[in-house]
Amino acid sequence: MNNFLNFDKMMTPALIKIIFVLSCVASIICGFSLIVQGTNAYFGGSILVLLGLLVMVAGVILSRVYCELIMVFFKINENIQKVANQSGNGGTPIQAPPVRTTRSENPENTNL
Repeated sequence: MNNFLNFDKMMTPALIKIIFVLSCVASIICGFSLIVQGTNAYFGGSILVLLGLLVMVAGVILSRVYCELIMVFFKINENIQKVANQSGNGGTPIQAPPVRTTRSENPENTNL
């Protein structure tokens, strides 16, 4: 329960699988309905049938790509946590060195 409240364990990767299945089912249903409408149409039915097939195939592929892109962010987060835990400083962030500027500190030499 403590991992859940502190957001140490992410729920979204488990939900992504459900979202993927639901989006695949939705694209197949939409594609099938376009095919049925195309077979019942008097004019332009072949276009609807082809569009239905395209929706079925492209919908599944695009939903898979979308879910994989979301999962990439979570994999990056997991790998960053592993690196932070292995760094030997207890997972605390490492301070960046100060940034040096090349501008002159003399205010008379400021040419913008």
